[in-house]
Amino acid sequence: EIFRPSAEIFRMKKIKTFQATNRLIVHFRAIFATLTVLMLTGCQNNNTTNGTPVTVYNIDSNYHENLSHIVGDIDFIPLETNDSSIISNIRKIITMNDNYYILSGTSIVVFNKEGKWLFSKRIEGKGKGELSYIHDFCFDRDTNLCILDYRKILVFNRYNGQYLDSKFLNIDNNVNPFEFQISRYDNYFFYDQKAFEEGNYEIGNEYSIFSFSPSGKLLNKYFKLVRSNNGIIHFNHSEEHILVSSANVPNDTIYAVMDNDILPYCYINFNSSKLKESDLIKTWDNKALTSHIGSLKDKSFMIEYPTISGEFIHFHFRNTKKERILSCFINQKTKKKYVSEYSYDETVFAPTMIVTANNSAFISYQYTYEIIRLINENKTNCSFLPDKRRLELLDKLKNLKETDNPVLMIIKTKKHAEI
Repeated sequence: EIFRPSAEIFRMKKIKTFQATNRLIVHFRAIFATLTVLMLTGCQNNNTTNGTPVTVYNIDSNYHENLSHIVGDIDFIPLETNDSSIISNIRKIITMNDNYYILSGTSIVVFNKEGKWLFSKRIEGKGKGELSYIHDFCFDRDTNLCILDYRKILVFNRYNGQYLDSKFLNIDNNVNPFEFQISRYDNYFFYDQKAFEEGNYEIGNEYSIFSFSPSGKLLNKYFKLVRSNNGIIHFNHSEEHILVSSANVPNDTIYAVMDNDILPYCYINFNSSKLKESDLIKTWDNKALTSHIGSLKDKSFMIEYPTISGEFIHFHFRNTKKERILSCFINQKTKKKYVSEYSYDETVFAPTMIVTANNSAFISYQYTYEIIRLINENKTNCSFLPDKRRLELLDKLKNLKETDNPVLMIIKTKKHAEI
């Protein structure tokens, strides 16, 4: 069945329903954020844990900074709305060669850097080059668009969506790919669907992620399922960094795929007692799903949507006891941390959940009915933008309709804005 949402879905009488639906989807994706895997081409850290480079960042969740200390500029990109480009909800965004690839429901919709629609991939059927379902997508080492359709991967030209090839997965029948990533050596990393289905596995004897060679040889298993509520794996993306996250359990480690292995990249310490890199060596399980050294002993935090842009890492972290969401930017070179409370309801210019990044900016999005509501409530002040720039951006939003596609928000740190 072809997924073709009607524009009527977005009518005002459906707004409340879609607000709830979107929050559910966002929560579903944000559930993917305690164990975090960054697929990187290298690592600049010096310390090693079990042979793995690791840096410790000590975070004070009680110390907040104004966004004006870190955000240098933002921009809005309204996404073109037509019968072929309608977005019902956003499950995933990847930027590639200045284009935006958006997984919406069971469709992939592609826009250029100005927000103009380029093409869409939708469920069509089971013929050659047709998609019977869309579980996930990523890019191979040749930057072709690869779409996971049950146990096969269809390959398309990233510029126009033209069909190129199909690859049938010759992997263990006990592994059911739900989300995936292709390494630069063409090996596959799959998140197993059974780990997503609570209670559908034997605790202590199953794993979340499996890696396979192109021929189907099992290479490795990662993150043993040690409890009945382990969370869900999700591959999140920056332009050169691919993040995978899991949640529902507190966790404090960011992982990286270095060549063809998943290894710790950095450790986020939320505890009041500061840690050094050397403190990790004897007490820390480098592939544990939860903390083993007490960072989360007194507080329960979940890392969400970690991304890298240039020298900055950004992630949201949620205090599960106080139900607060905090935003954290870290300069990896200086180790300077900027923590602020996440509150998109204060102004239309407040960065919402950052879900991806490229080399020059972090990327978020907002639904048009929320933007219109904030403008109508005169929530248009901004402490980190000159007034001339603030008015220019408001002018970009003045003709929006509630039935229009979401608007991307491009967030540049002060370091980005100087370049």
